Amino acid sequence: MKLNKLILICILALNYLFASQTPSEIINSFEDTLNQKESYISSYPNRNSCYYECPTLKEGYFGRIANIDIKRGETSCYVYDKKMPDNILARVSNVNQSCKSEYNNIKIQPLESKPNESMSLQNFEDLKKIEEKYKNYSNVGTNQEFVNLSKYMIAGLTVDEEIIDVPSTIKYNQVTLNSGYTLYPNSIVVNENKSLLDELKSIVNSARTSFQESLGIDIKESQPNTNTIENKDLVSTVKGFLTNSIIFIINFLNEYNDVMLIGKTFILFTIIPITIGMSVLSKLTKYVSNVSDFDDIAERIILGVATMFIFFFSTSNIKVDDKENKISQTNFHQLIRPVLYKGAYLADLASSSATNAYLKYKLRDVGLAPVSTINEISLEKEKINYEQTKLTSLLNTCSDIYNTEALKQYIGVTVGLNQTYPPSENLKRYSSQIGGDTYTNFYNTSFLKNESFIKMNGLYSVSSCYKFERKFLENKTELKSLNYLIKSYQNAKENDVIKKQVEIIANMQYRNNSELGFTSLPMLATTSFFIDNIGLKGSFEEEQREQTIKDYRKSSGYEIGAIAEGEGWIDSSINWSFSNIPYVLVPGFDSIQRFTETLLSPLKLFPSKLINLVNDVSNNVQSKNANIINKGNNSNSVHSKMTNQKPVTQNSLYTMASNFKSLVLGIVADMAEGILDALIKILSIFLAILIIKYLISYLPIIAISTASFMVIFFYYFMIEIYYLAVPFMIAFAFSTNQLEHLKTFMKVGLTLAFKPLLIVISIVMALFAKEFFETINVMLINLQFEPMYALNEASSFSIGSFFDTLGLTTIKGFLLIGNSIIGVFVVFYLVFNGANMILDIFGIRDSISENQLVGNVESKTAKWQNPI
Repeated sequence: MKLNKLILICILALNYLFASQTPSEIINSFEDTLNQKESYISSYPNRNSCYYECPTLKEGYFGRIANIDIKRGETSCYVYDKKMPDNILARVSNVNQSCKSEYNNIKIQPLESKPNESMSLQNFEDLKKIEEKYKNYSNVGTNQEFVNLSKYMIAGLTVDEEIIDVPSTIKYNQVTLNSGYTLYPNSIVVNENKSLLDELKSIVNSARTSFQESLGIDIKESQPNTNTIENKDLVSTVKGFLTNSIIFIINFLNEYNDVMLIGKTFILFTIIPITIGMSVLSKLTKYVSNVSDFDDIAERIILGVATMFIFFFSTSNIKVDDKENKISQTNFHQLIRPVLYKGAYLADLASSSATNAYLKYKLRDVGLAPVSTINEISLEKEKINYEQTKLTSLLNTCSDIYNTEALKQYIGVTVGLNQTYPPSENLKRYSSQIGGDTYTNFYNTSFLKNESFIKMNGLYSVSSCYKFERKFLENKTELKSLNYLIKSYQNAKENDVIKKQVEIIANMQYRNNSELGFTSLPMLATTSFFIDNIGLKGSFEEEQREQTIKDYRKSSGYEIGAIAEGEGWIDSSINWSFSNIPYVLVPGFDSIQRFTETLLSPLKLFPSKLINLVNDVSNNVQSKNANIINKGNNSNSVHSKMTNQKPVTQNSLYTMASNFKSLVLGIVADMAEGILDALIKILSIFLAILIIKYLISYLPIIAISTASFMVIFFYYFMIEIYYLAVPFMIAFAFSTNQLEHLKTFMKVGLTLAFKPLLIVISIVMALFAKEFFETINVMLINLQFEPMYALNEASSFSIGSFFDTLGLTTIKGFLLIGNSIIGVFVVFYLVFNGANMILDIFGIRDSISENQLVGNVESKTAKWQNPI
């Protein structure tokens, strides 16, 4: 008996190691195994069809189903003594192999991944092809090495004569590389340079060809071959980046070389003797005074000599012309350059990884997923549908067993919102009568529909019904996600526009990364923005967030009102207007509003143009009827003479009508102009709000880009400063704290070497922060205002509550704008100061960092901002 228990313990221990079970689960499983084999189970049912049931128990016991694992075909059951039907004795299980096989045999018709011979992107697998193309893009043969921008900048700033042909660069005033290096990757452009005469010939030939085709004449002409070697040119973005500044630095170092040598000589013959003299004097005084300072003389001498050898003596003299002009470099210049190259190379690899990961993440977001993944999703959907069918049947049985209304009323105040069944058999509830917790027995006539169910063997327990319902709802949510993924895949598969857009983005991003190295990573932020805003990204996430808020309200049983919810044309218009009022207070809104109003001002001429048109028509009618009116006037004049009456002419009547018409048209024109002025004012405000929202949506990208450019500039700036400062380390050769000075200088060099990698990490974290503020914080702001809207809606309707809703909507708009602006500052700070934040984690800080430089400049100039 003890041996059997020991074997079971060993088996369960192994199960814990490989199945990640908790200790309590191990103990329960161990006890259940012992109980099953020794105490309660009589036999196991043997069925050839899928049927969920408990094992056959021994006489005097009965079981209630605790849970059903449809995937494994396993039915877990609670064991009870018939004399005590509310006390769980053990937990046993039974596996139906037919159920398990039925689930495992669910199949689908898999999609096949068709190979694409061209380089165009047709599916997710083609993305790997584009990635591999740009891995070979910089392979320019065995005799040359392509120099990308990150390496090119370091080589130029540190005048690496192995890569840069310095004499030719200075002579021709353009960066020239040695024969083993090139700035041009495998990119060629075909130029068609046509003269004016060639253009005229082309037009004549085209017209002649069209005329001949219209006559049915089929004439084939030999087209000139524009794809000849004469029309081809190499293309490189590297050569266009900062070439002039590199030439300027090389020229400066050439002219500065003599100054540096004078400075080094001055330090050697002034500072070093003084330092040595002070050290000797200190030793002599201490020797005379019989004071020991435990200073290691040998170490100081050895370090001093090593410092002079490493930092002072020029071991490399780069000739810049046929004369004696040269650029002197020390041993340390030669030692630190490979370290800087290695750091930039690591950053390039990290940038490539970030680009690859981000593109795959975004492309999966628009539906371009691997075919294998789509097949897995489709299979998972079929399995969940199968499981839902089973769970629906189980839940129908549960509703036949239990009085769900009574359970819901009891559970709703004990467990959670809108729950039907309890999650546990041992549900505790505090009782004021006994002053402690009591356990609820659900197996009585208060909750069961039939008294015979109390001791029925194989009854679904209340907790199993909870698990069925919970699993059904989880599957329902999972099916929504799977259906969206399948729909997105079908859309991406059939939409050639999306595939073309993705192909352009992938090619440009991989190419930039290959040519520019880690300095191309800021462009990934811009790419991210356009993926999100030009229609590539689906709106599933936004719809899901909105639906989550709506479901939150329904589960809590409250309403927030039509205006706050923004449903319907009128309510959504009111909600939009008041939630966007804060944009009116954004600096620059007045200027943008006046600009849009100026653009719309030509519309004000419409009423006057319309009235002029009406007057022109009236004048034409009047001129046509002039003769008729004159004849009528003559007859009226004769009649008036015979009757001695003053004639009333038709001309005078027409004049009165014309004056009345002009008066009416004038009033209408004034009213139309007033209405049109108001409409133009409203429309200009609307357009200005849209422009401000558009600009604010761009701010995170602007922040990431500008901060990235700044830190990249400061990185190269610090490299050049470090390069120039190397020879002057001789001043600390024999100083008191020479070792500390050397350590500090070396630490700065290593920090500079790894700075590009830290910049890449900072940009990646900024992209994460951008998406974080666009999603999580928007949800938090919406949830933050839910209680206010709910309380306002719960009060009786009044004018005050109506205006309270409008006020809350406006305040919510302020918070959304504030959240957007805070997000801009956060992403800017992460990029600009992210490298130093990472260094702080390891207790390392740059001696001079970019934020310190900017901070010092700001503090120096602050007093001039407010001189009075």
